[in-house]
Amino acid sequence: MSTTPSGFTGKLASLSARHPWITVIAWVAIIVSAISAILFSPAEFNTDFNFTNEPEAVQGSQLLDERLPSSEPAPDEFLVVSSSEHTVEDAEFQAFVGEIQGSLMESDANIETVASYLQVPDESLIADDGQATILPVFLIDSNGSIGAYMDLVDGFDEAQGFDVSTGGNNSINETFVETSERDLITGETIGVSMALIVLVVVFGTLVAAGIPLLMAIFAITISIGSTMIIGQFMDLSLFVINMMVMIGLAVGIDYSLFILGRYREERQKGFDKATAIIHAGETASKAVFFSGLTVVIALTGMLIIPSNLFNSLGLGAIIVVIVSVLATLTLLPAMLGMLGDRIDSGRGRVLLGVIAVALFGFSFVFRALGVGDYFIWTYIGLSGVFAVLTIIGYDPFHRSIDSTETGGIWTWISARVMAHPLVSVVVVGTIMIALSAVYFTIELGESGIETLPEEASASRTFSTIGERFSGISLQAPNVVVVDAVDVQTDDITTAIEQMTETLAADGAFGPAEIQVNDEGNLAAIEVAALGATGSSRSIESIERLRDEYIPDIFGGTEANVLVTGPSAYTVDFNNLVNDYTPIVFLFVLGMSFLLLLLAFRSIVVPLKSVLMNLLSVGAAYGLLVAVFQHGIGNEIFGFQQVERIDSWVPLLMFTILFGLSMDYHVFLLSRVRERYDLTKDNTGSVMYGVRTTASMITGAALIMVAVFSGFSMGELVMFQQIGFGLAVAVILDATVVRSILVPASMKMLGDWNWYLPSWLQWLPELNVEGHSVQQQPDPEPVSADD
Repeated sequence: MSTTPSGFTGKLASLSARHPWITVIAWVAIIVSAISAILFSPAEFNTDFNFTNEPEAVQGSQLLDERLPSSEPAPDEFLVVSSSEHTVEDAEFQAFVGEIQGSLMESDANIETVASYLQVPDESLIADDGQATILPVFLIDSNGSIGAYMDLVDGFDEAQGFDVSTGGNNSINETFVETSERDLITGETIGVSMALIVLVVVFGTLVAAGIPLLMAIFAITISIGSTMIIGQFMDLSLFVINMMVMIGLAVGIDYSLFILGRYREERQKGFDKATAIIHAGETASKAVFFSGLTVVIALTGMLIIPSNLFNSLGLGAIIVVIVSVLATLTLLPAMLGMLGDRIDSGRGRVLLGVIAVALFGFSFVFRALGVGDYFIWTYIGLSGVFAVLTIIGYDPFHRSIDSTETGGIWTWISARVMAHPLVSVVVVGTIMIALSAVYFTIELGESGIETLPEEASASRTFSTIGERFSGISLQAPNVVVVDAVDVQTDDITTAIEQMTETLAADGAFGPAEIQVNDEGNLAAIEVAALGATGSSRSIESIERLRDEYIPDIFGGTEANVLVTGPSAYTVDFNNLVNDYTPIVFLFVLGMSFLLLLLAFRSIVVPLKSVLMNLLSVGAAYGLLVAVFQHGIGNEIFGFQQVERIDSWVPLLMFTILFGLSMDYHVFLLSRVRERYDLTKDNTGSVMYGVRTTASMITGAALIMVAVFSGFSMGELVMFQQIGFGLAVAVILDATVVRSILVPASMKMLGDWNWYLPSWLQWLPELNVEGHSVQQQPDPEPVSADD
């Protein structure tokens, strides 16, 4: 029996399935082009958080560059040599320092000169205890490669009993790049391995489990290739790659999971291959399209913010979601048209044996990556279990997928909840609001050098200089910029002197140094930073400068006074996030509401969805603050406790979570609406929706949690925060919201769930979950190889 598709997703699925080789060849051509872009046109990414507007710190920095450029070059790197046995006066210490100087100067590692206390009698280069020294390193090209230099430094470390490390902007950036790459590999490995296990459990076959992974890999590769091309014309953050891989694995696998699950369900009903593909295209594919559109709309909120970080991450995530949707709407139906029921190949001992070997192999990969022992032994244990099952020939996954399945624990919970809907909503809502309240204790900042791995060379240098050298700082100073027609008038001169006295008495600033340009229209008061760039001490000191000292001291002058420097940039970034948060919230909430209004032709459903998503996001925020800022349970997960949450993390989490959370609402509510339109039975329709989506939504949620958890296992605290926050939110959304809040609220509201005012009846019927599936199949048996 054949069915004529009516919707555009059904037509697209039918066309792709009828011409599978053309579709596959087109996608292969695209992915080859993407790989070529990756290999031959790599973009130059950066680790800086730049503004695309001009806040105070940017304005101050521009004034310094234009009117008071530095006349003396500053060292590019600070190389620290220390010993627990020798002092800088010992012959052994001096010989070792001389050896390092000679080796570096003779190398071709982009080094212009290396100074030391042996030639320059500068006491600030010697540690307070006399057992360490700093060698200022000047590079030939300050923006050039630092890798060869860092390799040389690593070669001297621990040689002859000396500790050697280096720190500076170049090495810090290089360390962030290397750590980010390791975190990417760790996240991919853990995410892919755990996702594969979940897919095997959901589908019970090796081929069906592998297809969603293949879809995700295609989407990620094409997206990275696209980003390489865009990066030739746009300033992009290095972390866009991490973002695309994380989001690509999550949505690429999930979208394929929903469509593949619906196809198998239709085949179980008795429909032939072509009809099953069309039915899946008319229903699940349409839901995927609207879910993807919702995610893209939410992520577009990041493009509003004038920051290269948000723009880069938002753009990367949008690209990978769009490619994932296109792949699942076209490439997946083409593969189903080619494979048919062969997607159910790889059962029994073959499946179990492959899983056993894969898990055992992943345990060695985890050991090489330095992942926690609990992961390694868990995978070895699971490998042993599957090995035993392979030997005895028992297949726990051998079962059929039936649309009449009970839905297990989720249906049981939903039934109990719907018996007491008001109590359920009040109790669960109160708990989630209480968790959300913890968010209001948040302190925003940034992850600086202190959050890098302790063993990293730059991190060790930062710690050593901070603890043992009182006359030097690794961080660039903050600068009070005084702009006036004449900065040497009596009132401005007096104000500058008063400012230096105030800074000296404050206790949060180092010694002040005053510079005036030749034209006499710009003065700069440089003050050393005594705390880490993003620490509470540094941020609060900049806020005092701007809010108290400058208005009080320069208020009666004609000078325009600005504060710039690393900590000033951090404060401006925090202010940027605070200013744009309500704008992004309103944009995302408003656009999501309108899209769901069109999708379900109800004003109640989108309002509830928005409120429930806010609850799950708020609870995730609260848990994020509790674990990372307050240190509640952070050691259990191996996370760093920090003074402040990275200022960009909450807003980024909101845009991602709001889009991804809508996935479950769309898939669940589309099934509920499908049933309600046929039966007009609200309670029965809710139970039907929960029952028929139980396994798919549970599997999809577990995959997302696996992917996000994998990225939270990295070393960079910013990705620990993102991964943990996203994983927690998905868990809450797929369990508490799906099984308690949605059924209870729909039970309470009854038919009002689908209320649409008369003045909105003109809205088009988009029908997210088509009804063509109600057609009965022909009675002939289904061929296993059709």
